[in-house]
Amino acid sequence: MSFKSLLATTLIGVAFFAPTKPINTVKQSSIENDTLCEDYWVYRYTADTILKQYKSAMTGKMMADAWYAMKQEYGVEVPLKLALAQAQMESMFGTSRLTRKTKNPYNIVGKNGFVKYSSVKNGVTAYYRIMATKYLKCKTTEDLLEDFTNCRGHRYAEYEGYEKLISTQMNYYERKFGY
Repeated sequence: MSFKSLLATTLIGVAFFAPTKPINTVKQSSIENDTLCEDYWVYRYTADTILKQYKSAMTGKMMADAWYAMKQEYGVEVPLKLALAQAQMESMFGTSRLTRKTKNPYNIVGKNGFVKYSSVKNGVTAYYRIMATKYLKCKTTEDLLEDFTNCRGHRYAEYEGYEKLISTQMNYYERKFGY
């Protein structure tokens, strides 16, 4: 059974495996005139499986679309385990009171405090862009788990134990979901 067929027949469960081949030219309306690879669908449905447990306004589609856009624009892939771990630690996947108000599931801070977005999708996309251009542009995920600072040396979070929290959560996802 092809991956495309599997998705069509079972949207409740998710098959976890290492993607190897692109899907036969699958079109997605949110990413116009581009073909999506199997990795996109695995990213999307894996994220949805976790996010649905928390009744989050975030969706796997938002995350996969942002991941794909950063991959295309900057050649940088934000690992799903990292994005999920940070969303969980920062705002319990966008369900915290502050995040519902700001639509900022990653608690991104600007010059005047927490940035307020017009939609959760915009908040998710902003996080992926920041990670692609200010963190993963110059560091690996493993580097960030040792010292979660951007290319200029600024910390993502003030809490000194942040790296350990994120690492622990990423390991949990790996054990539970196999990715």
